[in-house]
Amino acid sequence: MTTSIHYPILQAIGLNENEALVYQLLLELGPKPAQNLIEPSGLGRGNLYNTLNALKEKGLIMEESGTKKIYQAVDPENLRKLAKTQVISAQETLNQLESTLPTLKSAFRLITKKPTFRIFEGIEGIKDVYKEMLQANQPIHSLVGLGDASKELNKWLHTYYIKERLKRGIHVQGVVSSDERGQELLEHQEEELRHVALIDKQQFPYSGDISVFGESIAFMDHRNEIATIIENAQLAQTLRSTIQALMICRL
Repeated sequence: MTTSIHYPILQAIGLNENEALVYQLLLELGPKPAQNLIEPSGLGRGNLYNTLNALKEKGLIMEESGTKKIYQAVDPENLRKLAKTQVISAQETLNQLESTLPTLKSAFRLITKKPTFRIFEGIEGIKDVYKEMLQANQPIHSLVGLGDASKELNKWLHTYYIKERLKRGIHVQGVVSSDERGQELLEHQEEELRHVALIDKQQFPYSGDISVFGESIAFMDHRNEIATIIENAQLAQTLRSTIQALMICRL
């Protein structure tokens, strides 16, 4: 009679159903020859040996040679290594997807000819928008109102986002609505790849961040921690040109 799988986590970290079942049996029954695993596993001889070999390759069981080959499970701590391998593989896949997404989305827009619209919520959502701006590796044109971001978001922007932007060589141009504290932005502009024009926050009470990058526009409400990205080449170019014109007028 086939034994049921008591530990679904074994499949979640990369074992197939047969591998999870046989590994579990060896944990519960102790060292056994293959013949003694056929009945409880419900697997045929060939399938069972293929499964045992796969478990050996993953470092989860060991084989003792003698009159009969004896198989036994190794310390379950080895499952941690397998799980970490899965995490690394997933991250590599995500990185590949991030680099391919612009091409895929461009093809999608050519077919549908409609802007795509996405919403992001919370501080992590805002961070995801800034990360997407970094992934685009394109110059950024912004309308920014200082003073609404939380301490947590401000800290992340200075300790991660700005440093990563400089590492990637991404230039920023924009119009900033601020009080006298905005003068600090005018310092070290060249080395910080930043070129801004200041406007009086009292006269032009603007808040949040509207940024154009590539064919996308990000609208970020820092105070309420919600953001939207619209992807449309014509809208992006129109807003980019508008920001550039505003900068010329203010400088």
